[in-house]
Amino acid sequence: MQKIEFLVGSEKRFSEFISNLNEKDKIALISHSKDIDGIVSAKVVSSAVNINLIKFVDYNELNNSLLNELRKNKINKVIATDLSAETNFFKELEKFSDILIIDHHQFKEDSNTKNTKFLNAQGLCAAYISYCLFSKIK
Repeated sequence: MQKIEFLVGSEKRFSEFISNLNEKDKIALISHSKDIDGIVSAKVVSSAVNINLIKFVDYNELNNSLLNELRKNKINKVIATDLSAETNFFKELEKFSDILIIDHHQFKEDSNTKNTKFLNAQGLCAAYISYCLFSKIK
């Protein structure tokens, strides 16, 4: 396995998010639906973390309807794979949930905040990044 060079985020931030998960958390997994990268990323994550809700979405589905569904299901942790962090959706989501975003797309700004752990490594697919990270915990 090659060492991942993150442009933003780090393995430490990943570990912080994962180590803070507990049995009381309601965890959603949101992944890109338009290609195999999002689907494989979701499979990797769901094999390592107990997920309460899985959503495969395209960017136009990152909207108020999805936010309302997550609120209704009392989701307080979200793992997003193969989705760019540069959407208003994630800014609204972090008002009621902690977020881990694993991505490889180009971005303009570092979206890391107190509630959002954004990991981005370009030149690798999100599925491989997810595999490298989650294989260390399972």
